[in-house]
Amino acid sequence: MNKELFGNIEYVVKFTDWLSEELLNVRAHIKFKSSKFVKGGIDANCCGVDEVLSHYQWNSFCKNPVDDSAMFSSDWVSTKELLNKLSDKIIFAMDDCDNDKIAKVCHSILQWGGNRNKKVGATPVIDHLRQTGELYTYIKNCREIFEGNKLDKDKLKLVKHTGSMWTKIYALSSRSVAPIYDSRVAAAASSFVAKFAHNVDMKAWQCTELRFPVPSQQRGRTSITLDGEEFKFPHLKNNEIEWTDATMRLSWIMDKVLSQVPLFPNEKKCDKKHAFEAVFFMLGYNTASLSQ
Repeated sequence: MNKELFGNIEYVVKFTDWLSEELLNVRAHIKFKSSKFVKGGIDANCCGVDEVLSHYQWNSFCKNPVDDSAMFSSDWVSTKELLNKLSDKIIFAMDDCDNDKIAKVCHSILQWGGNRNKKVGATPVIDHLRQTGELYTYIKNCREIFEGNKLDKDKLKLVKHTGSMWTKIYALSSRSVAPIYDSRVAAAASSFVAKFAHNVDMKAWQCTELRFPVPSQQRGRTSITLDGEEFKFPHLKNNEIEWTDATMRLSWIMDKVLSQVPLFPNEKKCDKKHAFEAVFFMLGYNTASLSQ
């Protein structure tokens, strides 16, 4: 399966056409409790993706991998600037084939992403790959997959590590801007597929090409109810191939939608995909708000 063939599948064409129109005037109640990452909370009724994006918030920071100075994010503008800096730094480190520099940028990405425990997950794996001199080669192989236009199951096996932290590394090291595929983004994607299936064609919910499994089954991100009918999201259980496959298909759908409608007119072309992903991140927090 390549990008062109995928984009011409009947259900994919119908879904991207529907989603292109849906996002222009999507209505959602964005409501977040106050937390470390969302100071003061959010309670806003939004119409359209630009209004959703205006309420984006991720209060975080990380060390600049070059001089250890602090870099901060809060709203979408500051987050976009920070992501662009981290992306530039990991791409430059990759160009230098420098395992130590790459590892340092990866740690900054994880710090910004809210990595809770350095003893487990991505951190020890990154350190191990750095120590063995394999980090550059591993991320290079993964980047070629995420930047590619083909779903090759054998090549997808090269992506051996996935999760909410690794997806940020893959996204920021990608020059073609792969999306960050976490539980909120996946839940928003599944919600729109369910809404499309309910409103347009029920068979689409069973369509493999439109299956976006949710990495975790947290409250508020397990299903969406439409006119009394519950659509349960598919659950993703630590399956690297399935995660990579879903990330690439979502990336291709985002590209197609962005080519069809003028979403995010105030954003540069290179920032539109992350803006798209940021909107899904906000909408995926509470999928019930998309049921209207």
